[in-house]
Amino acid sequence: MTKAQFYKSIVDLYIKTGQGLTSAVVKMDSNFRLKIDSLIKEGYIKEVSVAHSDVWYCLTDRYCVEEDPNPSAYSFIRYYLNHDDLGLGVKRDYIDKNKNLKAKYLKWLELHKTELEESFSKKPAEIEEKKEEFTDSEIEFIISRSWYKKSIKEAVPMINDVLSINNTKIVVISQLISLLKIQKEKSNNTIDNSTKIAEYEQEIKNITENSTLRHKIIRILSEHKETVAVNTIIKKKK
Repeated sequence: MTKAQFYKSIVDLYIKTGQGLTSAVVKMDSNFRLKIDSLIKEGYIKEVSVAHSDVWYCLTDRYCVEEDPNPSAYSFIRYYLNHDDLGLGVKRDYIDKNKNLKAKYLKWLELHKTELEESFSKKPAEIEEKKEEFTDSEIEFIISRSWYKKSIKEAVPMINDVLSINNTKIVVISQLISLLKIQKEKSNNTIDNSTKIAEYEQEIKNITENSTLRHKIIRILSEHKETVAVNTIIKKKK
C-alpha cells in the first residue's frame, strides 16, 4: 500500500464513520507508522490525544469529532451520518424520541453545519508520491544482508529486529557518554576521556545512519506484495 492509498483509506474511513484512525491500528504495522509520520509532517494528518482513550489520527482539513468537547459528539456525528447504532448500545430512535437530546443535537448541528457539509463533500487531497531510489553504496549494503534473497514478509521482521536493537544501543551508548563526561568534569580534566567520547559519538552516528537506511528500505518494500523477494525489487545497478 502506497502512502497515497493509505491516506485515501483514512478518508474513506472518515466518510463512513465520521472518525479518525485509532493508533491501535497503526501499532499493528510498522509500515503504517512510517506513513502516518510522513502524512503528519506534510500536514495532511494530525495527532489527537483523547482522554481515557488511545491517540487518534485525524484529517487536518475536516471536522474532527475527537477534538469536539461536546460529550455527545460521537453519538451526534453517527446520527448525522444516518447510522442506526449511535454507540454504547444507543439506537437512533433514542434521539428521535428524546426532545431534550434532539434539541441538543440540533444546536450542535447548527454550530458545525457548514464545517460538516464541507468535510463530507470535499475530495481527498492529492498526495505526491516521491519515488525514492538507493545509492550505489546503499544497494551494496542491502545485497550484503542475510535477508536480501528472502521474501518481504520474512525480511521486514528481521529489519525491525535490528532497528529495535539499534534503539537500545543508542540509549546505552548515550548513557556511557554522559558518565564519561561527568567523570572528566569531576576530575578537573585530569582524566581525559575525549577520545573515547568521540568514538562513542561516532558509533551513535553510524547506528543512526544505519537505522535511517533501514527505515527507507521498509518504506520502499511496503509498496510491494509481501510474497515478493527483496532481490527482485532492489538490484545492483548496471
